[in-house]
Amino acid sequence: MKKTLLFLGLMAAVSVQAQQTFQPMQNSNSWKQEPTHHFKFDANKFKANKGGNAARSQTQFWLNYGTSIDSLNSTSSSVLHSNYLFPDSLCYGDFGGTNAGIWIHHVADVLDVKSTVFNIIDGVTWGVSDAYSVDSLSMIYAYTRNDIDPNVVDTLIVTMFTNTPTTNMGTYYFTGESANYGSDTVCFKALGYKQTTNTIGNTTLTSTGKRIIKIPLTIADTAGTFFSEKMMEIPGSYNVGAGKLLATDIQFKPGYSYALGDLIDSQHNAFYFTSYEELGAGTFPTYFGCNMGSAACDYNCSHILPQDVRYNTAGTWNGFYIPSYAYTAPFAYEHHLISYKVTNPPLAINEITNNNFALFQNQPNPFTNQTTIGYQLKKTASEVAVQIYDIRGVKMYEKTEKNVKPGNYSVNVNDVNFASGVYFCTLTVDGEKITNKMVKQ
Repeated sequence: MKKTLLFLGLMAAVSVQAQQTFQPMQNSNSWKQEPTHHFKFDANKFKANKGGNAARSQTQFWLNYGTSIDSLNSTSSSVLHSNYLFPDSLCYGDFGGTNAGIWIHHVADVLDVKSTVFNIIDGVTWGVSDAYSVDSLSMIYAYTRNDIDPNVVDTLIVTMFTNTPTTNMGTYYFTGESANYGSDTVCFKALGYKQTTNTIGNTTLTSTGKRIIKIPLTIADTAGTFFSEKMMEIPGSYNVGAGKLLATDIQFKPGYSYALGDLIDSQHNAFYFTSYEELGAGTFPTYFGCNMGSAACDYNCSHILPQDVRYNTAGTWNGFYIPSYAYTAPFAYEHHLISYKVTNPPLAINEITNNNFALFQNQPNPFTNQTTIGYQLKKTASEVAVQIYDIRGVKMYEKTEKNVKPGNYSVNVNDVNFASGVYFCTLTVDGEKITNKMVKQ
């Protein structure tokens, strides 16, 4: 897999004075093509609501950033990719007709429920003041059983943790990318890797408070022709505090013995993860700007742990999972197809607050040179802002009012000179937000 890494700069949580520059990861021969085996995939089946988000009164949702982004960009569907997931590179896979060491050893994902994407596609109106719990996970996968012993039980090891303390997930950015990908320099939350124990977390990114869940894989989980969905219940659920993010790491642990040079497709059981490459091959993921770590940032991001990081040969990338934003095109594994069943606790702050205002769909929509945005307040607000963003997260319009009394209001946006495409209108009332999708013809 040919790749180019962006330069990485470290941003302190409260100050940019402690700044450090990371060099790109060096070229490595371990980067391979995708596996030869291709499984059939029914995208509509896995995009379906798992129980109906709208019917759950804004308290419970199934969230999958990859499928939500794909729905958002309805004019160009994402491309599905898959690859082996295996704990080391002793076993070989079939990469385009060539047997070579398997090079992806962990996949990881950061969930940020306050995302504009989740608001538009899934109806989630939670913000930075909301806590929630994760009751279940699911993963789109393929799994072939090739071991001669039918009683072998393999295992998925799922590790979950939040950014408490904040050092669990440092805020990082790529320098010099604002011109191409958004209104800042592409921020994300870094995940640390401890090479000596092959686990998530290290001395600076600790993964304190982590929960480890082991999910058995037996012959009943075989999915060797069609991709399937593995449902994983979280015993007792996992609670995520207000304003916090959730990180999830998934590993495959074989229940069989293997040796250097074994061909996994013919001799052993093989597990494949799946990811969406957004907007087709050779494109950069949609990025929503966060103005260098502000509360408005969308930190949803998928990560991999490749062979050179696993064996500590990745230079300055050693000790870190590699996020999808680290790669310029082409890169296939932008949004892992990992879903989360999340529940907002009763009487959560944001649920009450959002009952006090509403954002109406702009009229007309689609629009050409003029549109009107309506909203309603049920109590006095210290500050109300109406903002329009393009799909990259660049702010195109803003109107702010102070000390606004209860009532119905409208904002006329005239002489619109935006390019044709999808835009997002965000109503912010004293820090709480609602977002609608709008289309410029």
